Amino acid sequence: MDFRDYVKELIGEISEHVSSDTVFGASREIGSRVVIPVAQVGYGGGGGFGRGDEKDGDSGSGGGGGLNIKAKPLGVIVVSDEEVAWLPTPDVTRVVVVGCLVALAALVTVRSMASA
Repeated sequence: MDFRDYVKELIGEISEHVSSDTVFGASREIGSRVVIPVAQVGYGGGGGFGRGDEKDGDSGSGGGGGLNIKAKPLGVIVVSDEEVAWLPTPDVTRVVVVGCLVALAALVTVRSMASA
C-alpha cells in the first residue's frame, strides 16, 4: 500500500466513525419525545516528507504528520407531538470570558470613582 492509498483509507475510516452519534450518542426516545443531539464535528490533518543533499556529501531525510479531530456540542432538538424545539448548549468559555470582562469593567469603574 502506498502513502496515497493509506491516506485515503485513513480519511475513509475517520469519515465513517467521526459523527455526532459516535461522540454524543444517537437520538433517544424519552416518553413521547425524541431528543436528537446536534454537534459540530470536524477533522483535519497534514503531513510531509523531504530529503536533501549537502555539498559535503551528507544527506538526510525526514517526514511527519498529524491529525486533529474536534467535536463541540451545539444543543439538542426535541421533537414531540405538539412541537419541535431547539435547546442550545451553553458555551461555558463565552460565559467565563464575558464574566471576566464585566468584572474588569466594574473594577475599573470603582477604581476611577474612588480616585475622583
